[in-house]
Amino acid sequence: MKKAKEYAKELESKYENLRNDYLFQHGYVEKESCEKEDGGYIYNSEDGTYYKLVPVRDTSEELEKIVSLDKKCNSLKNYKYISSLFRGFAIVNLIIGLIGAIVISFSVSVLFIFFTVFYLDVVLSVILLGIAKIIDILGEK
Repeated sequence: MKKAKEYAKELESKYENLRNDYLFQHGYVEKESCEKEDGGYIYNSEDGTYYKLVPVRDTSEELEKIVSLDKKCNSLKNYKYISSLFRGFAIVNLIIGLIGAIVISFSVSVLFIFFTVFYLDVVLSVILLGIAKIIDILGEK
């Protein structure tokens, strides 16, 4: 049972460190004043005190809501990679389709097959590019 309590305390400590780092990186900080110079404090010449920026210590629900919303917004930015993937598929599909249409039309010696295969390939590429554009629009909102 002792190991479980130690493990839980370690996890709480890690969570607190990660939370403080996150708050500091995203500007949720407050000034902590000190009368004498201590490690990491900045001198304020206007009032003659030392201060440093520390993460907000408030544990209110509003702050937790802000942090969770900020994380959700940051997770939406990952959709750009999916959008790029669809664009890449569209370009590769267009190239492979063009080569395939040429090979098939030469092997069968019918120009109609070339246009049919190439047209279907262009339609599929446009659909893939449309999906990528929709993902971009949803990611911006």
